[in-house]
Amino acid sequence: MVNKFENLCNQEKRYKSLTLLSNRANTLLHHLFITLA
Repeated sequence: MVNKFENLCNQEKRYKSLTLLSNRANTLLHHLFITLA
């Protein structure tokens, strides 16, 4: 039971870091497009 909970927490952490990375990439792309335009 505890292991399952820990797995869920780890998955959530991974998901959050992934969304954070994608958000950062999106903002970088946005800035790139603005400077290119």
